[in-house]
Amino acid sequence: MSEQPTYPGRLATIGEQRPVLLALTYLATTFPELPSAYMVGHRHLTNAISLQMDKGADVEAWRVALQVPADAVHLDRYSDYTSIQFDTIVAGVPVKVYGSTPLLPDRAALSPQEDAERRARAADMEARHQAAEAVTQVMPLAEASFAADVAAGIAETPEAWAERTGLVPGPRAAADAETGGAL
Repeated sequence: MSEQPTYPGRLATIGEQRPVLLALTYLATTFPELPSAYMVGHRHLTNAISLQMDKGADVEAWRVALQVPADAVHLDRYSDYTSIQFDTIVAGVPVKVYGSTPLLPDRAALSPQEDAERRARAADMEARHQAAEAVTQVMPLAEASFAADVAAGIAETPEAWAERTGLVPGPRAAADAETGGAL
């Protein structure tokens, strides 16, 4: 990375942070579909940006969009998560993109029963996801959410669900509650 300007004894002005603001503007206008980030532009080091992601997958999305080679990504494994980061230059400004992802249990460490249970949970989650996607194509989102909760067995009456979620499930809700969410 290049040398960073510093301002001993004082903080930088907003004008001195202009390169960071321009780089962020470039990112927002060029890649509006990228996941949002916790953005830090330093007032001591005015020519640097740190972008913190919520998930490792978000770091990967940024890496692909910014065309950073995969071998430039640094992985650090800790007890229960992996830190993922890369550095690049955007509009002449050094940018650090980082995040973390929880460690998945090592498959070899799982018993056959634990592995089967994990696979069953994953299959169930996938089936629920597919059912919810199918439902959202034929009804409004609130109704789809209610129907998915009914199908998963976690919805109560339409009225109680509306109070709990703040959404109005719609006219099909009573029928979904009676049929178990079957369309």
